[in-house]
Amino acid sequence: MKRSFDVILALIAILLLGLLMVIVFIVASIDTKSFGLFIQKRIGQYGKPFNIFKIKTMNDATKKISFYGNFLRKSKLDELPQLFNILTGQMSFVGPRPDIAGYYDL
Repeated sequence: MKRSFDVILALIAILLLGLLMVIVFIVASIDTKSFGLFIQKRIGQYGKPFNIFKIKTMNDATKKISFYGNFLRKSKLDELPQLFNILTGQMSFVGPRPDIAGYYDL
């Protein structure tokens, strides 16, 4: 039941927010002067590692959050690509947030 809820809601959200996600990605790519997607190793349920997707908000060279990146973080738009993690079953709308690899062992 929970998995069905995740898949249906993620599909609806991707259909409704897909264009916004593409626009945010393109602007982030221009703003950070690099590939606009941030991929980080996280630890999911039962200690299973997976890659989480986010829109990049920091410039690689300066390691500072850009003005646009700050807006994305405050509005949570940088987390839109995680809908694909939910769709593939790596994450869920309900439950604890996945730990960052390295913090899981502590």
